[in-house]
Amino acid sequence: MTRPIPDANYAELIAEKVLLDDGIKTFPVDPFRIAENREITVKAAPPTQPGVSGLLLRSGSTFGILYATAIASVGFQRFSVAHELGHYFMPDHIDAVLGSKVMHESRSGASPDRYEIEADAFAAALLMPKGLFTSALRKANDGLAGIEYLAGLCQTSMLATANRYVDHSSIPVAVVVSVGGRVEYCKMSPAFKEFRGLDWPQRNTPIPKGSVTADMNGSVGRIAAAERDEMTGSLQDWFGGPYDLEITEEVKGLGTYGKTLTILTLDTFADEVEDEAPSRWPAPRFR
Repeated sequence: MTRPIPDANYAELIAEKVLLDDGIKTFPVDPFRIAENREITVKAAPPTQPGVSGLLLRSGSTFGILYATAIASVGFQRFSVAHELGHYFMPDHIDAVLGSKVMHESRSGASPDRYEIEADAFAAALLMPKGLFTSALRKANDGLAGIEYLAGLCQTSMLATANRYVDHSSIPVAVVVSVGGRVEYCKMSPAFKEFRGLDWPQRNTPIPKGSVTADMNGSVGRIAAAERDEMTGSLQDWFGGPYDLEITEEVKGLGTYGKTLTILTLDTFADEVEDEAPSRWPAPRFR
């Protein structure tokens, strides 16, 4: 089967089948044990090139996985192993990423490559299975506190957990990852996307001036120390649009990642204010 574009839903189905085959029904999911059950050797990698998160190795019909340790996060390392398992389990990945080679390198961060996107989707679904995750999400607090709770439960990184959280949250919430004062990417929950006329912050968009995220990005030390901060701001500062609404901004430094994670939460749903939206509205307030 040929899939010219990334298919996250298909990756999720493959992950669910692996979990079913291994009889896994509770958190935390152990990617090392899943690999061991397939006689895949998993080891910490020796020092690698900057940005390499994991490697899938093949010798004949035998496979191995190496995971990077440059980022001192157990959650990151578990996700790296699960990502390489994605390449192993997804039907057409081995031929595509290895071909005749004996080694494939995966790199951290967003990639436009279909196979890397699908392996990320597989890893998220494997470590944070939809049924278990949404059940836990209903018991968690909103915003950053809820993400921290879920990350501890799933033994996943804050970044991976935040991405999964926003995909399955029922409230209007957005995740913004930034570095050096500029947006790396933004994800919105389904309820957030229902607000019409918002401008989606694109890669390299400056962070709004006066925000606690802008302040955090100005301090390498605070990011390294994984400090956190919060404030009440304006939806229009971040997304423009017609709605004059307050938004809760929570930011946390991501330590050795060198990035910041921002959670933007609204306490109002789109259908509550749709009739109040003016016909003209300002653009986001960037510096």
